[in-house]
Amino acid sequence: MYTVLFERGLEKEAKTVRNALRKVYGVKCATEESDLSGLLRWGKILGGYVIRRTKKFKNKIALTKKELFPYGSKSKADDWIFGYSTNQKSFIISVKRLKSDPKLYRKRLESIAVHELGHWLVKHTKHYKLFVWVNPKTGHRLNLGMHCMDKRCVMSQTVDIRQLDAHLKNAYKGYFCKKCRPK
Repeated sequence: MYTVLFERGLEKEAKTVRNALRKVYGVKCATEESDLSGLLRWGKILGGYVIRRTKKFKNKIALTKKELFPYGSKSKADDWIFGYSTNQKSFIISVKRLKSDPKLYRKRLESIAVHELGHWLVKHTKHYKLFVWVNPKTGHRLNLGMHCMDKRCVMSQTVDIRQLDAHLKNAYKGYFCKKCRPK
């Protein structure tokens, strides 16, 4: 059983995530409003929130309106993220950059939720590669972990809204490539 924690005002988004995860993975999800204290820490230099590593959020899915940066981030320009999966079987999604196109908002949110839970539920095979994003302007490197190399698969990596929208346009109807499809 998973719990979708959401900040006030994200009730519809929590239901969207819950329903997508039920449909795709067959998992049970409850929803619960939360201020997400203990999960996020203000990063003064970043001007956004850094995700804390904590066992308190095991089997939790969190939705926030805040700008997110992964643990250890140092660059405001380089490190923002849509979502982040922890090794405590929890993940967080920021809706902040997803809302720019109301017609695509729901599809973007569903895709990111399916992707993040996939980090725990999809077997990583040899076709997965370590994905390191390099900022073309600054050269800053950010390790984003193992991802599918099939760009049509939901388990591939996207680093900006243009890539995410291009992915959604060409994605597999059932989200996954043959190698990643949950059994």
